Amino acid sequence: RSRFLISAAVTTLLWTGLRRGELLGLEYDDIDHKAHILHIRRGVFLEEGKPAVVEGLAKTESSIADIALTDTVYNSIMAIPRVGKYIFGAENGNLMFPRNFNRLYDSFLKALQQKYPSYPHITPHILRHTAATLTLRSGVDVRVVQKKLRHSSIYTTMRYTHPDIQDLIEAEENYTQFLNREIGGLR
Repeated sequence: RSRFLISAAVTTLLWTGLRRGELLGLEYDDIDHKAHILHIRRGVFLEEGKPAVVEGLAKTESSIADIALTDTVYNSIMAIPRVGKYIFGAENGNLMFPRNFNRLYDSFLKALQQKYPSYPHITPHILRHTAATLTLRSGVDVRVVQKKLRHSSIYTTMRYTHPDIQDLIEAEENYTQFLNREIGGLR
């Protein structure tokens, strides 16, 4: 299960720009399978040294939103053997400790670096920045990128507009086409 989980986690982080806490808080019920929409409804945080989650609470108010879910991300998530309600939960189906996710991610990265020694150390948060940069490079408007990343201020991503979910779906389709052209997609 952990092999499928980390593969899907990296794919999801890179394609969606989610924060680690948002990723770990995802439940299977957050997926609209028909419309391919992912509902971000919570984030994981530490409370007295243990992972906790509160419905409707994430890093910022704008973090709670809907984002487009590409076939690539959807299929990688659906490949994870289901245990419990959390998509990226622990082996026992409970909420995963962020520290344990980091260990799993670091093991994945170490294996990648053994195969490709020049591969840099990239944290899950750097994947968020990479998603933003590559989405912009694929020709998507910066305001759509702001909506995709759920930044509360355009100063973090430029001025105000209101892209809707159709803009996000189009952005994800363009981004996937760009990645498939530039790097041949994920294997």
